[in-house]
Amino acid sequence: MWQEIIKNAKDALSGDLKNKADLNDQQAKESVELAGESTKEVLTEEAKKGNIQQITDLFSGRKPSSSDNPLVQKIGSQLVGKLVNQLGLSKDTATTVERTVVPYLLDLLNKKSGGTGNSPSAQHILSMLGGADILSGGIQDKIKKGLGGFFK
Repeated sequence: MWQEIIKNAKDALSGDLKNKADLNDQQAKESVELAGESTKEVLTEEAKKGNIQQITDLFSGRKPSSSDNPLVQKIGSQLVGKLVNQLGLSKDTATTVERTVVPYLLDLLNKKSGGTGNSPSAQHILSMLGGADILSGGIQDKIKKGLGGFFK
């Protein structure tokens, strides 16, 4: 599922990234890949910390790409760092890429997860990002407990 979302984002955003950020084809595709990595890493890290409510709030019907959301900010910051360090983009160019790619990816993930009205579980979102093995043992128990025993 996650690879499908990344592929769709690459197809949809390559032209925008070339125009808005003056990237070549390879840079545009790698930028989307790095955005996917950043999204996956931040959401997984937050789940492991037990910040389940923040993850479910991100996809609870509000536009998930809102830049005032702390998780969106964290994903964006991590992505900008990767774009500067791994692709050699300037900070301004990396910020332009981040403002284009992160909202698009989160909106796609939101649609695929059943968000915008039906708040999906954090476990469902994380399983879309990389399978059920992202969460194990104590983390799964924290999620179940944090969601009021909804998943027994």
